[in-house]
Amino acid sequence: MTLRKKLAAQQFVVTAELTPPKGTDIKPTLEKLEHLKDADAINITDNNRSIVNMSGLAFSALLVSRGKEPVYQITARDRNRMAIQSDLMGAHALGIHNILALHGDDPSKGDNPQSKAVFDLDTLAILSAVSALNEGSDLAGNKLNAPTDLFPGAACDPNKKIEEELARMQAKRNAGARFFQTQIFYEADKFSKFAAETSSLEVPILAGITPLKSEKMANFLNEKVKGVHVPKELIQEIKESANPEETGIEQAARLIKDIKDDCAGIHVMTIGGEKNLPKLLKLAKI
Repeated sequence: MTLRKKLAAQQFVVTAELTPPKGTDIKPTLEKLEHLKDADAINITDNNRSIVNMSGLAFSALLVSRGKEPVYQITARDRNRMAIQSDLMGAHALGIHNILALHGDDPSKGDNPQSKAVFDLDTLAILSAVSALNEGSDLAGNKLNAPTDLFPGAACDPNKKIEEELARMQAKRNAGARFFQTQIFYEADKFSKFAAETSSLEVPILAGITPLKSEKMANFLNEKVKGVHVPKELIQEIKESANPEETGIEQAARLIKDIKDDCAGIHVMTIGGEKNLPKLLKLAKI
C-alpha cells in the first residue's frame, strides 16, 4: 500500500530520509536501504544544506527501480518555474508520486558558495504548480496532453509560534499540501499542543524525529537551529551515558511513544545513522 493510501486509511506511517551521494558511486548509499526496510517511504533530499550531491530526481528513480517508495524533495532554491514543472512531470513519468515542496537552504552556506539562488517560485507556488499539473495544465494555464498524479506535501515547524505556523500551514494546505512533515523537536508536550491546535486543518502530520548522538550535537541544536530546544535533562542524560548514541535512540523512542497518538506517523531523520532505525522502531513499539 502506498504512502498516500496508508495516510488515507489512517494507518500509522514511518518515513525516513536519505541524502544522495556526492559523486556517481551509488552502492554505499543504496546499501543503507536495508536498514530502512521498515519505512513506508523514504525522503530523498535535494542538495540538502546546499551541499552539491547527485540529483534527487535521479536518485528517487533508483529507489523506484528497487521497489521502494520515495518522497522526492524539491526546493525553490535551484530552479525556475519552467524547470520545476518539467521535473514534476518527469517525476510522474518515472513512477515518483510523493513530492515534498521546500524553500531550500541558503547556497552561500554550502560547498559552492558562489551559487546564485533562484527562488522564482516559493513553496506555496510549487504546491500550486503540483495542483495545476494534477488538473492537467501548467502554471500559465497551458493544457498538458495528460495530467500528473502527484501527492504533494510540505514542511511545518512545531517549535514556532502556533498562531503564525497555523496560518502558514493553512496557506500550504490551500495551495495543495496533503500531508506535512515537521521540523525536529524534543518536547512531547509542545508537540501535543501543536497537534491539537492544527487538527482543524485535517491534514496528516508526520512528526520529525532525530535521535541525539552526543552532547555536542545537542548543544549545536540549541545554539544553531532556530526554535529547536533540547531540554537540559536530555543533555545531562547523554552527558552521563557510557554510550551516548544508544541513549539518544532510547530518548527518541520515549518521545515517539509520548506523541504517537497525536500524529499520523513519524518522519525519522537519522543523519547518517540509518542503521539505528530498526532498533528505534522496536523500542518505540512501532
